[in-house]
Amino acid sequence: MLLLRIFLGLLLLISVNSTAWAASQKAKALRQANDLTTFTPPEKFLTGNFVAEEMIPAYIFGPVKSFVSSRKCPTTWLIEKGVKKTLDQPGTTGQPTEYTLYLEEDCPDKVLHYVFVNQSGLTPQQWIDYRRLEPELRVAKSLTMIWATPGLK
Repeated sequence: MLLLRIFLGLLLLISVNSTAWAASQKAKALRQANDLTTFTPPEKFLTGNFVAEEMIPAYIFGPVKSFVSSRKCPTTWLIEKGVKKTLDQPGTTGQPTEYTLYLEEDCPDKVLHYVFVNQSGLTPQQWIDYRRLEPELRVAKSLTMIWATPGLK
């Protein structure tokens, strides 16, 4: 009987501290409609700082990981299925220098997607070249950026 109590106590602790949340039906529908799948971003991206101005970045908000931990509802990283296939292919000579990641925040009353452009694969010279572009050209090639949308479609 004591072993059963210990087992149930451990099971309760594991379930309470688990970060694996089931996605709501609305979140699942948005994922399917936008051809998104779950993804684990590289540590270099998560520990890197981000800016939140897509036109002319001027303020660094801090590490991506800190932003994620500040969300009130369960979060999941998503990526387009086609991009994930490219990243998962064996024999590739490294990741693309830029790709889009979506942070899904699944709240009871709404689903938010924060859109990040990951450029953590850029070399210092590529980043310097990017910064030398005219501001209008940087719109399409913005640094790691974020904006919230109530759904992508």
